[in-house]
Amino acid sequence: SHMITYHFAKGVLGDENRPAAVRASSPFAAGLVAELCSLPLYVPVDVISQRMQMQTTQMNLNHGSQIPTTTARRVAHELVSSQGVRALYRGFGITAVEFSIGSASFWITYEYVKHYCRDLDWRVSPLLSGTCAGALSTIVTLPIDVVKTRIQCASASSPSSSSASAAASTTIDPRADSLSHVGTTPALEHHRTIMSSARYIYRTEGASAFIRGVIPKLLSKGPLYAASMFVYELVLNASLRDK
Repeated sequence: SHMITYHFAKGVLGDENRPAAVRASSPFAAGLVAELCSLPLYVPVDVISQRMQMQTTQMNLNHGSQIPTTTARRVAHELVSSQGVRALYRGFGITAVEFSIGSASFWITYEYVKHYCRDLDWRVSPLLSGTCAGALSTIVTLPIDVVKTRIQCASASSPSSSSASAAASTTIDPRADSLSHVGTTPALEHHRTIMSSARYIYRTEGASAFIRGVIPKLLSKGPLYAASMFVYELVLNASLRDK
């Protein structure tokens, strides 16, 4: 749905009858539109996946090699049962900001790099363009992703448990890129808003926390975006030949 919406929006905004400025920025605007249309489906999946990552880390610490099975269905059921359906959309605002900026920056970078690589073989161009666009969008959105993850994973804790949570949260997990606290769920009072969460992260962990895990993310997302855009161009070229 994202690709279809993007392609349609880019075609409308990039029409030759549009002003030059609109045509030039059409990949950016189309990326925004495509992401905003996809968010109602993305956010619950993103919330559940972040919870599963956090619970797996906690189980690994508590149980060693014997890690109980955590399924997406179980996590979703626990969230809805304890906090209601709204829990699946926790952090919707910041997720919209992150994903929309990421999508817009990705597509405008992709289209312009592809334009400058137009003399290359069509099979090489999407690989190079996808890698460059994926790297830029990852770097741009990583600080937002850190804050978003804390907000999504935050849960209300009782006054009696808040001191224990604070004590447990002093240990930082170097393996995580967005999930930073080991053995505890981030306390909700520190992550109620984007600004309060960002201030708390900066105060307790420093500025480096906002770019933690940037190298692993680049190494993992570069090939992913390259492969995705290769398939995108393959399908697009095939569909255009059939017309």
